[in-house]
Amino acid sequence: MADRGLVLIGDSAGMVNPFNGEGISYAIEAAAFAADAVDRALAQRSDAPLRSYPDAVADAWGGYYTLGRAFVALMGNPAIMRA
Repeated sequence: MADRGLVLIGDSAGMVNPFNGEGISYAIEAAAFAADAVDRALAQRSDAPLRSYPDAVADAWGGYYTLGRAFVALMGNPAIMRA
């Protein structure tokens, strides 16, 4: 999600609510995470702080996205949906 000269946020990083497809609020919050990482990278003149950006996203939403992936898998199973 981040590398020297590149930071992905919002739809480009797959930050879409797995239940309703909404993504604006995720993009806004991710922009704050990304801005913090980029600011630190520029201050330190190093791309190392960019590695904290995916961690911040995972800390904020990792469990929710994991739960969403599980529900999407269940909804894709016709036997479960019939029940």
